[in-house]
Amino acid sequence: FSLFWKAVSDAEGLQEISGILPAIEAIPKLQLLNLLKGIVQNVADELDLAASRGVTMLYDAALNPVMKTILEMALVRFGRKVKIGGARACMSIEEAQKLPNQAESFDEYRDFYFGHIKLVSDGSNQGLTGFQKKPYCCEPAGNIGNFNFGDRGDHHPTKLPYMFRSLFQVISSKGYDLMVHANGSQAVEFTIQAYESISKKKQSQSQYGRNPHPHPHRHRIEHCSLLTQSQLDRIAALGLSPSFLIGHVGYWGHVFEQAILEDFASSRLDLCRSSLDRGVKITAHSDVCVSPVGPLRLVEQMVTRRMEADPEKRILNASECLTVDQAFRAVTCDAAWQCHADKWTGDLSVGKHADLIVLAKDPFTIKPEAYEYADTSTSTTPLRDVPVLMTICGGIVTFRSEMKNE
Repeated sequence: FSLFWKAVSDAEGLQEISGILPAIEAIPKLQLLNLLKGIVQNVADELDLAASRGVTMLYDAALNPVMKTILEMALVRFGRKVKIGGARACMSIEEAQKLPNQAESFDEYRDFYFGHIKLVSDGSNQGLTGFQKKPYCCEPAGNIGNFNFGDRGDHHPTKLPYMFRSLFQVISSKGYDLMVHANGSQAVEFTIQAYESISKKKQSQSQYGRNPHPHPHRHRIEHCSLLTQSQLDRIAALGLSPSFLIGHVGYWGHVFEQAILEDFASSRLDLCRSSLDRGVKITAHSDVCVSPVGPLRLVEQMVTRRMEADPEKRILNASECLTVDQAFRAVTCDAAWQCHADKWTGDLSVGKHADLIVLAKDPFTIKPEAYEYADTSTSTTPLRDVPVLMTICGGIVTFRSEMKNE
């Protein structure tokens, strides 16, 4: 226990992998074995929790063989509570070159299908490791974060690294769609530039009848936290699709605005409405356990953009608030499209799976001002707290509420 907390102290916190791993390595081996004994049950408990909050499908943003095996064991032992797909993590050119030469087909659902190849270009803005063009507005002075795919180990490149561009070219040439984690302003810029590089190559090949991508791509930028309007124009032109961690606004918006990003937060963080105005499909995600799982919470945060740590609960950039309908599309039909799942889920069209939830209250009747926290002096319930009465996945009830007088 003392070694654990020494590792925490030496790492100055546990927000990033470099700080987490020393602490994990300090945990006694016997304790780790005890944790592993219960891991399948713990995973099953998390899937039960997701179903209880109205989730019918989860898309894991970095599945690896070990994680897939654990999920398969949970499925065999406890049955399917939600559908599961994901992105295959890729850490190097060597890994990309070893990928099969043909991407999967998505005509029918298969447990643990891979819809994307995942690259993690930088860290997190709240962890001060998202790669920025300008330094963070807080200590340590001059910090711009880190980029994970710089040439020759350079974590602060000033132009698009050859390694990063090459990864895009290798992966896309094999027919895969990319999911690229990019939080900081410069990481987002490099990601757009890399997508532009494969788009130009694809156009050149198309002129000579050698287009390796006959199907429309569903490339995405994960988090895509800090954007400019001109970058959004380029994203629209490329047909890219951002997935916003909208909890950045709700949970970290106040500290971003007051200390970490200042004006950047109010003008560039999670530009949801500006994306839709350009015809760009967007989704929202929880990045669990960065923020709690639950589509109703995501919808509420997209609609209100309330900074929950702010004593006055102010709105961060009201011009980016969505309507209830727009927000629900981002966690249903557009989310299914982004995850290559739209042929069998995402809406209740004839022929698709019966994936649906029953709520205790119609979310479209809740007034936006009631989306804040519950007011004990009235009967107001915020959207995130509307009870889920039933979750049905593939026609099978995976959760049923025990509330009385349902």
